[in-house]
Amino acid sequence: MKPSKTKDLYERLEISQNASQKEIKKAYRRLSLKYHPDKNSQGEEDFKAISEAYEVLSNLEKRKNMILLNSLIKKGYFIKK
Repeated sequence: MKPSKTKDLYERLEISQNASQKEIKKAYRRLSLKYHPDKNSQGEEDFKAISEAYEVLSNLEKRKNMILLNSLIKKGYFIKK
């Protein structure tokens, strides 16, 4: 599965939402090697998306804030216009 900037952060790293920090790091390392621009000339955008997902999910505070924001969006506190 090719990572996409529009995908959920968990989908970008191909992990479940209850993944441990160890699983997050392992997935990031695996995918960053696969899509690193030095190894994959077409992988720059994918590598950026993977790195962005890892930055949020590996930081417990950022991850907690993302989960809170997503739950508020699902409850309808933020409405698209």
